[in-house]
Amino acid sequence: MGKHLLFIFFIFCCITSVMAQSGIELKGYYGISGTRLARKIQLTGSSSVNMENLSEFGLILSKGIAKKFRLNAGVNYTMAQVSYRPAPCPNCGMENRSSYVHNLDFEMVTIPVYLEYTFLKYLYGAAGPVVDFQISHTHNFTDQSGVGYVVGAGAKYTTSKVVFLVFPHYKRHNVIPFEKTENKYLLEEFGLQFGIAYRF
Repeated sequence: MGKHLLFIFFIFCCITSVMAQSGIELKGYYGISGTRLARKIQLTGSSSVNMENLSEFGLILSKGIAKKFRLNAGVNYTMAQVSYRPAPCPNCGMENRSSYVHNLDFEMVTIPVYLEYTFLKYLYGAAGPVVDFQISHTHNFTDQSGVGYVVGAGAKYTTSKVVFLVFPHYKRHNVIPFEKTENKYLLEEFGLQFGIAYRF
């Protein structure tokens, strides 16, 4: 885990050093998402996990690489609430059902790197990989650390120095997990981000 984090941090530093040469935007944003958290293969009679109230905020560095294309890289912090229902067990008794260790607070740090394409002046599409590091534990589902992706289409209004953005998007996490497990859980987000950027 530590090696993965150091490697991604090195790549992120390389990207930001290149982007910082000229013509960059610094974006700050806040977002909310509906979620779906399910096993890759559903099991009848198994336990269930739900994730609610997911919110996120982050910073993005963006650099124009062509007339209508921009390269974006940044860091994102996600938090949510997790509820857990153990598998049905009529003979277990309430004392055993309540003995499950379960953390209600989900936290994850994400490094998104994606390409943005502007069209029709005020609209843009974006897609690219996200690298996730789950920093909370004991949630009764598989760790979401790994590589996923984000895709979406948004709108932006640009002044001479400031850009206002709204970005509906879909994220899928843990597509390529750092640690392989059988029948892993996949976290999907259906989100909306609101942001503001400053042009240097």
